Amino acid sequence: MSIMEIKQVGYSYDNKKKVLKGVNAEMEQGKLYAILGPSGCGKTTLLSLIGGLDSPGSGQIYFDGQDIAKTGLSDHRKNHVAFIFQAYNLIDYLTPTENVSLTSKLPPLPILERLGLTKEEAKRNVLKLSGGQQQRVAIARALASEAPVILADEPTGNLDEDTAQDITEILKESAHKMNKCVVVVTHSNELAKQADVVFRLKKGELQVLERVQDGAAQPQSRRNNTPRSERRGKMMEIDSNPITKPSKKGTILSAVFYALVVVLLITAFVSLAACHQNISLQLEQGVPVQGNELAIVNLYLTSCVQYFALAGAMVFCGLDTIYKSLDTPTPTLAARSSTVISAFMRAFLMISPSVSCLLCTYSSPLFLFYRFMPDL
Repeated sequence: MSIMEIKQVGYSYDNKKKVLKGVNAEMEQGKLYAILGPSGCGKTTLLSLIGGLDSPGSGQIYFDGQDIAKTGLSDHRKNHVAFIFQAYNLIDYLTPTENVSLTSKLPPLPILERLGLTKEEAKRNVLKLSGGQQQRVAIARALASEAPVILADEPTGNLDEDTAQDITEILKESAHKMNKCVVVVTHSNELAKQADVVFRLKKGELQVLERVQDGAAQPQSRRNNTPRSERRGKMMEIDSNPITKPSKKGTILSAVFYALVVVLLITAFVSLAACHQNISLQLEQGVPVQGNELAIVNLYLTSCVQYFALAGAMVFCGLDTIYKSLDTPTPTLAARSSTVISAFMRAFLMISPSVSCLLCTYSSPLFLFYRFMPDL
C-alpha cells in the first residue's frame, strides 16, 4: 500500500504559467524515488507540495489515505515528512548536535557518528564545518526524525563524486533498512540509476521511467570504487581540516617578495642617506644654496613617497594574488593578513599625491631654516 499518493495535482504561478499539469504518482515505504527533469520544470515545486510547504492549485495529495489539506499542512510537516534542503537550512548559531536534537529526543551523537562526524566536530558551530559535513548534518537531522517520508532536494548537487556516492548509499539505507519513503529531486543520472523508481518531470507531466537494471546501477569505471568505509575515512580526514596551509610553492614565492621589499627599502634608505650627507657637506663648506638644488630636493622627497607607496602596494598586492592563485580552498591567516595590508597600501597609494604636494609646498622653507639655523 502506498504511503504517499498524488492525484491530478496542478500548480501555476500567478495563474498564468502552468508548472504542473494533472500529476499522478504513488510512493511506498522502503523505496528510493528519484525525480529527474530540466531546471525550472517544477521538481522542487512538486517536492514542496508533497511536503506540505505549499498547496496545489488543483488535485489532492494523500498521506496514508488521508488528504493532507484536510488533516492540516502543519501537522503533515511536523509528523509525516523530514526535509533535506539543497542549502542545508541549518540553524547557523547551533552545533550539529543541537541541530539534530531539534527533530528527535534520541541522542544525536550516534547518528552523527554513523554519518562520519567525530565527537569534536559534533560540538563545533555548523559554520565551521565544510560543505560535505554540513550536508551530513542536514541528513542526520532528517534521519533522526521519526517521520516516515524523507524529501531531499538536490542532496548531492554541491558535492564531489565520492561524497555524492556516500550520501546516495545513506539514502538507500534509509529506504531499504529503515523502511522510509525517500524522494529525491536530482540532476544526477548516477543517483537515478541507483533509485528503485525513477520519475521524469517534463512539460508539467510526471512520467515513470523503466526500472534501472542491476548492471546499470553499478558505478561507472571513472568513479572511485574503494569501499565506503575507506572513502568516509578519507573524507573525514579532509573535512576535519577546513583551513589548509599554503603549498611549498606559495611559501617560496612569498619569501621572494618579502626579500624584494627589503631590498627596495634598503636602497631607498641608502639613497636618502647619501643625499642628506651630500647636502650637509655642502652646507658645512659654505656652498650657497641654489634654486635648482631646492627643486632637486623637492623632487627627491616626492619621489621617495611615491617610491615607498608603489613598492609596498606592489609587494602586498602581489602576495595577495599569489595566495589566491594557489590551490588552497580556504585562505590562511597569512593570506588574510596580506589582503588587509594590501588594501591599506592601496589607500596609502591613493593619498600619496596629496602628501607629495604638501612636501613640495613646505620642504623649501624647512630646508632654508635648516640652512641658516646655525647662524641664528
